[in-house]
Amino acid sequence: MWRIVFSKISALGGKWRNLETEYEAKVMGKQRQEPRWEQCVSIVQSVVGIGLSNLYINRYFNNDNKQMV
Repeated sequence: MWRIVFSKISALGGKWRNLETEYEAKVMGKQRQEPRWEQCVSIVQSVVGIGLSNLYINRYFNNDNKQMV
């Protein structure tokens, strides 16, 4: 249960994110809080990363390169 709660703390307000940063500083030695935009990009990447990769490959790679890989 704790892992589920802890994984969602960054989606909460600043007070909760500050508590997370304090915890990570004490437990893991992490010195700074990740900027909000990096957190958002990380969440999007984890949810739709493969789908976005597929769109990128289909748009920017030609068939010869796909066959070679």
